[in-house]
Amino acid sequence: MNRDSKSDPTTVFSQVENHPLVTWETLAHFQYDAPDWDEEQNPKLRLKKKKPNIPDFIKRLNGTKVAVVGFMIPLETDEKENKALSFILAMSRATCCYGIVPKMNQWMYVEMEKGKEADDIMDIPVTVFGTLEVGEEIAKSQGWSLYRMVSDKVSVQNQHIIWEYK
Repeated sequence: MNRDSKSDPTTVFSQVENHPLVTWETLAHFQYDAPDWDEEQNPKLRLKKKKPNIPDFIKRLNGTKVAVVGFMIPLETDEKENKALSFILAMSRATCCYGIVPKMNQWMYVEMEKGKEADDIMDIPVTVFGTLEVGEEIAKSQGWSLYRMVSDKVSVQNQHIIWEYK
């Protein structure tokens, strides 16, 4: 594990199936505020403001193929409702409608690549493989997001990964 200092996140990543494994320790390392009520009602207000800094080491991940481990919260499923087509990948299992509201950099919106689907798996860590998109965006169906991914694979076989919380 390489660190620039004791407070910096890992920026040299181990590999999982030829993908850099980007941890939530890295993705959620910095302060990032969600849009306020006025910005929710009028997204142009948010877009006009000077955006909080996204660290350069995070910006450099934009457009790269990565693996991220987290907890699935299905949003859209197939007709049989056992395969997820889109979902939230959350840092914490406590994130749900009755749990802790995550900060914007503690979750990502994941959409499965066209023609792909994932088993609808909740309450156990999954590894999601795909292309990461970094940057604030608003979509009518998903709301604001900081991280998005188009995934080509979701796996539960990499449970050797150890979670660290500070």
